[in-house]
Amino acid sequence: MKGKKEFMPAFPVLVNLEELVPSTHLLRRLNDLLDFAFIGPMTDLLYCQTNGRPSIDPEVFFRMTLVSYLYGLPSDRVLCAELQFNLAYRWFCRFTLSDSIPDHSSMTRIRDRLGERIFNDIFNQILELCRAKKLLKNKGEVLFDSSHIQADACVDSIVKRTKETATGVNRRKGSKLKSETYRSTTDEDAAMSGKKGVPRGLYYKVHTAVDAESIIILEPHVTTASVHDGKALLPQIDSLKLNRNFEVESVVADRAYGFGENLQELKNRDIEAFVGTFHRDVAAKVENLNYEPVEDKLQCQGGHWLFGKKSEAEKNTTYYTFKEKPCKGCEHRESCPLIKNLRHEKYFRISSFHQVMSKAAALEKTDVFIKKLGQRMWKSEGLFAEAKENHCLRRARYRGRAKVQIQAYMIAIVQNLKRLLSQASRSPPTPILV
Repeated sequence: MKGKKEFMPAFPVLVNLEELVPSTHLLRRLNDLLDFAFIGPMTDLLYCQTNGRPSIDPEVFFRMTLVSYLYGLPSDRVLCAELQFNLAYRWFCRFTLSDSIPDHSSMTRIRDRLGERIFNDIFNQILELCRAKKLLKNKGEVLFDSSHIQADACVDSIVKRTKETATGVNRRKGSKLKSETYRSTTDEDAAMSGKKGVPRGLYYKVHTAVDAESIIILEPHVTTASVHDGKALLPQIDSLKLNRNFEVESVVADRAYGFGENLQELKNRDIEAFVGTFHRDVAAKVENLNYEPVEDKLQCQGGHWLFGKKSEAEKNTTYYTFKEKPCKGCEHRESCPLIKNLRHEKYFRISSFHQVMSKAAALEKTDVFIKKLGQRMWKSEGLFAEAKENHCLRRARYRGRAKVQIQAYMIAIVQNLKRLLSQASRSPPTPILV
């Protein structure tokens, strides 16, 4: 017999949201894993306890924000629209079917009230949960890497930095726009990126420290795109010890972090470094040359002397130059270790950190280094790929470095919670005592 469905959407029905969300649902598992009660005491001082209109519960706000990043919803407006009809979202965010959903503008005001500090404290709370679940230790090997985040601003918003109202910039092909002389009228904290392979535009950069053993994100630090990776290494190591209660025993990073200053400081701190060298100079070949420390000069294979002079522009760098140009007719030209590093047969430079850089260059060729760098690629860069594809890291949702930092914190929190859920699913069941 052919059936026919009668649809009566206005017919009153009693619905139990608790029964509609199965035990295997991601939000159910997340709710069982994390007790959100800590958010209340953390935000007490931000609200008046005796006066004013009651606000949205900060715990509800955090649950809503967590859903937004967990499922890659691109904006607060989209989140509030999804909460209107998604029953699992409503249940997790503590809304019944009769409750009205907050306006998206309320999310902005609450986020501004909480600020970067509260989200930093929440991120620390998740790290402590990872420690409580025996997933994260207090020391170990750390992977360092960075990735670009496209700012919520276009290149057409760039103007010259002047005291008065600036006019548009004539961007000729090949011209360089530096953050010292240009700014965006839309987002002044964003900066132009000159990285190869990245489309030209305004960007931020998130510098991430990852625990190599657990693949837990320890530090997602946001800067403008103009901050070089190597300049962020040592401050991040200090921050891990001071703010994350984590001691770095060894570092794995690519050659963007391989400044001589960094390598020397890691050695001084007894931190094992698996970091490629940034400057590919002749530091490893200097030891084979005849060196006169009194006059600070080097003798090449042809017997000619090169005299050293400290660079004023580059600290910790010495330039060695010939007083004449003997290389052109020299019989050792083809085998000379220096000639390939001379610029028009005038000079070559040696960093004062050439000894530690030489050891780092030798370490790069070992199997241990190659293996660790390979692990860094699929662990650290894999986290970036996951975050950009699934959790809104590809583009900044807000304007201003502090708000982009909040975005980075939330994405890191989501990824760390996913690691915790993954560990819980692999854990053996608790034996039943009879």
